[in-house]
Parts: sequence; structure tokens; C-alpha cells
Amino acid sequence: MGRRAKLEAKKDPSKGKWYVSIPPKLSPTGERKREYFDRKADADKRAEEVRGLEEETVDLVRKAGQELVRHAVNYDELFRDIYGFPGGLSEACEAFMVRLDGEQKAEKFGVLLDHFGKAHEANWSKGSLSRWRTIRKRLKPLEGRPAVTLDASFWREWIREMDKKCRWVDQTYNDFVAFLASIWKYAVAQGMVDTNPIAGVARRRIKRKHKPVYTVEEVKRLLECAWTHDRELVPYFAIAVFAGLRPESELEKLDWKDVNFKDKLIQVAANYDNKTGQKRFVPMEENLLKWLEPWRKAKGPIVPKNLIKRRRQLLRGKHQAEEGAPMDEWKDLVPNGSDYVDISRHTYGSYLEGKYGDRNMVMANMGHTNFTTYEQHYRNARSPKEAECFWNIRPPTGRG
Repeated sequence: MGRRAKLEAKKDPSKGKWYVSIPPKLSPTGERKREYFDRKADADKRAEEVRGLEEETVDLVRKAGQELVRHAVNYDELFRDIYGFPGGLSEACEAFMVRLDGEQKAEKFGVLLDHFGKAHEANWSKGSLSRWRTIRKRLKPLEGRPAVTLDASFWREWIREMDKKCRWVDQTYNDFVAFLASIWKYAVAQGMVDTNPIAGVARRRIKRKHKPVYTVEEVKRLLECAWTHDRELVPYFAIAVFAGLRPESELEKLDWKDVNFKDKLIQVAANYDNKTGQKRFVPMEENLLKWLEPWRKAKGPIVPKNLIKRRRQLLRGKHQAEEGAPMDEWKDLVPNGSDYVDISRHTYGSYLEGKYGDRNMVMANMGHTNFTTYEQHYRNARSPKEAECFWNIRPPTGRG
């Protein structure tokens, strides 16, 4: 501590009062200060208090050690001069403790996720539910943390690391950020937090990509092969390419009672059990009506029995191969496989836009809920001339 301060009451003749001179190291302001008193007894009492404080300080220094004291002094100056805490280290520590108390009382992030899920799951489509489960799994390590501690800087770094780990494509990145933003927006609306830390996280610009689409010749080849070799598959493929139904969640559930030849409409998702959970009616073009005409009075499911095997054999080119040829000698009839699951749907949307150039029609017929998919995949994807050829594909005549 160095030389002890000599603390005693003195008389100031100019003021006619007694005073005690408090040294900087014992002053609450960090500067030398005189404290005045009308009576000597009061000044002596104050001097005794300061001497006691000095003894206590000496004892604390002895227990804490010089290094800790040095750090405390440095931080005290730092908090006063740089961070705007007039009370220095003491005031900063009190503010930090208040913050810690708030964090301990705050809702955990997992509770926030539970509330969000319960509020929305009943209204989500199967696709949204699937995305939610994936996102919830990614967020699981954060569930035990206080929600208020997950600020904007945390999320920017966390998203960056997750993107690096998962190697997200741009659309997946945007979908994840959008879901996070919705979670926090809900939390703000419910009064669980004050701000949405995702609000400032930028989305990525999505580059337009060409989705696989059948050519006119490929559609002709596909339907004519089905007509010749496995005619029960004709309605399935015709509706797929000329009405654009989703293969699994819509087309495979379709019944002939959903096909209205009189009104030229196909009712899709009568039980709201498709990807979007929305029922819609798809108008049938004249060429589709021609392809379906032989089944005008049909009843029951449109999809024939053993669809998967029969569809695979037709698409892989079994019927063009020599009889009895092994599968590895077949030549694909048209593009197929995991990269072409939705090719029939993309084919329909592209040629429909080419014929009508009507964004609202394409969205309504295909069951889209926003403009994004249209702009990315269908706008100007096929020319009017190509569309004219496509919509003139009709069933063979004079055969079988």
C-alpha cells in the first residue's frame, strides 16, 4: 500500500469549520477530497472511519495479492473512462449481476421452441412439419440456454458454422433462416423476448436454375409406350404430364370420382392430404381429355396395382429391350431416377406457362402458395411454339 495516509481532523480558519482530507485511494471519486464538519467530534469520527477503511483495504490487498489488485485498479479505470460507469468496477459488477439475474429468470430457448411448435403444428402441411422436425433437431444443443442470451451476433456466427458444416444450398439456407425468423417473431409477439435477433440476418440471392423437363418427343415416347405395352399406366402418366399433380402426395391418391369429364376438372386433395394441405381443381386441357376418354366410366383408384414395378420397367426401357434381356442391358426410355422425381410436374408447369404466360394460372393449377417457385423455374421456361407442340400431343389413332 505504500505510506499510510495521516488522517486527523484539522481546522480551516477561513471557513471556521473542521475538515478531514480524504486521500485519492480512499475517496469514492478517486480524487483527493475535503469533508467539512461543524464540530471537531464529528470530524474525528469521520477520520476514524477512514482509518478503518484503510486498514480493511490493507487486509484485502494482503489476501487478494498484488496481481489481482493491479487488475482491479486497471478495470476500475477502464469502466470509468471507456465504458461510462461513473462508479467504476463496482458499478460495472453490479450491472453484470443484474444481467445474470435476468438471464437466470429468462425462458430457456427450448421452452420458446415448444411454444412455437404447439402454436403452429396443427396448421402445417406435411412438408412444413418435416422441415420443422429437421430444424428442431439442429437446434437441440441450444435448448438449455436462456433465450435472451442468443443475440444477433450469436446467430450470425452459429448460422455461419452450421452452413459450413451442412453445406447448404442457397434455398436451404434461406429456408432455415426464414424459419428461425418466424420462431423469434412469434416469441416477440408473445412477450417472451424483446427483439428478433434474426431480423438483420441477410438472405441469399437465389440463382435461377433449370429444372429437368421432358421434351415433346420424350412425352410422346413415354405415352405411346404405355399405350402399347401397359395401357393401365396411361392415365397415370397423362395426368402427371398434362395436369402436373405431385406424384406421391396427390396423383397416387387420386380416384376416378375426382375426375369430372363434364366440367373438365380434376379435384386434387379432396381430403386436404397433400403437401400444402390445400384442395384445388385443375382444369383439363383438350389433349388430356382425349388421353383419358377410354376411362370415362372407370371407377376406383387411377393408379394400377403394382405401380412402382410397372412404372420402373416402362421408364427404364424394358419394353424396348429384347425379350428376357437383363435390366443392365435396358436403355432408358426417358430420363428417370432420383434426380427426376418431379420431372412430370415441372414439365406441366413449364409448358402451361409457355402456352398462357399467366403466372396466377400456373400457381393456382399447381397449388403454389407464393411467387418464388414460379419465378425460379417456370417463367419463360418454354417458348409458345414448344408449348403448342406439347399441348397437341394426342393418343395414337387406329391402333389397339
